[in-house]
Amino acid sequence: MRYFLGEFEFIKNKSIETISGLNNDSSYEYFNYFYNFRLPKKYRRHREYFVQNQRGFGEDAFHAFWYVIFHHYNPHTCLEIGVYRGQVISLWNLLAEDLKIESCEIWGLSPLTQAGDNVSQYLDLDYELDILRNFEFFGLQRPKLMKVLSTSPGGVEFIKSCAWDLIYIDGSHDYQDVKNDFENSWSALRKGGLLVLDDSSLYLGYQPRIGRFAGHPGPSRLMKEILDRNVRHLMTVGHLNLLQKV
Repeated sequence: MRYFLGEFEFIKNKSIETISGLNNDSSYEYFNYFYNFRLPKKYRRHREYFVQNQRGFGEDAFHAFWYVIFHHYNPHTCLEIGVYRGQVISLWNLLAEDLKIESCEIWGLSPLTQAGDNVSQYLDLDYELDILRNFEFFGLQRPKLMKVLSTSPGGVEFIKSCAWDLIYIDGSHDYQDVKNDFENSWSALRKGGLLVLDDSSLYLGYQPRIGRFAGHPGPSRLMKEILDRNVRHLMTVGHLNLLQKV
């Protein structure tokens, strides 16, 4: 079976530049196809593991998204703000191992509690222990975790302590918290670095199909404001938005 995307054939791998020129629906379909037909089995198994028993959120296409991002950019300093049960940071660690990215520093910043926000509630469990067990399941070394709120003095200090290659903002969905996370992260991001904003496509004209999600009001409102700044917006994939600091 052959898949077509306008003038582009799904059967071909695409450059970041080509994907960046696609609309949200088309870029999503490309990564969804990539997940099902091109992503190595070990990464699909990783996704399947986290789908089981509510170990993780997100969508299958996002695993393919991270795979392409790591293969194209080879980030050495990576930070996820808002860790749930370790799906993203464990995937990053697997990718860094396979790509042999030397001295790759992958951090997760989170209070690791069940504290939610205006739109989210979380399970009552020992999140740190749970993340350690999930890392052990995949034979990964102990994760680097900073147990603190991103908006606390310690959290802000940690974010600004490094010139990051990649930051994924996936924490509180409340507008002011997301805005603070973005401002602190953007100032700490190195030139050419990447920032991914989660749950942020609600006001970008995205009409998700069944089983997909456009985002929450807080991150989506911020994303609209970010676009007004004329920052380099590389692509939208579902409710993920990829920005680059230039």
